[in-house]
Amino acid sequence: MGSMREQTEIGRQKANSGAEIGIKFGAEYGINRIMNINRDIQTLSAFKQKASKLVKQIQKTKQPMVLTVNGKPAAVVQDPDSFQQLVDSREYRETITILRQRLVDIDNSDNWPTHKEVSDQIREKYNIERD
Repeated sequence: MGSMREQTEIGRQKANSGAEIGIKFGAEYGINRIMNINRDIQTLSAFKQKASKLVKQIQKTKQPMVLTVNGKPAAVVQDPDSFQQLVDSREYRETITILRQRLVDIDNSDNWPTHKEVSDQIREKYNIERD
């Protein structure tokens, strides 16, 4: 799988060849979908006019819709289940990254705080005066 720029270029090449137009997205989040740029990119004005129909389309296809203003992306509309999956996947990856770093820190005792540093932090947190 290439970069988003490479994938976008592939989509453009398919468009120029008359094949189905699409862009892969979301693979970094464990989601492998093809965005149909004719269906899934709409102007904000068109979305306002056909909101009910387009929301039903988003719910049915589970594909996000990019809304544009003056030809530039302005917002993304997505069904709640797909959005939650995206959030959960990102939180999982962030947690794994933190845990890996903490395991490295545990193995490297040079990163451990001294007894005095821990005591000072506890005293500060709980407003404990020194004896």
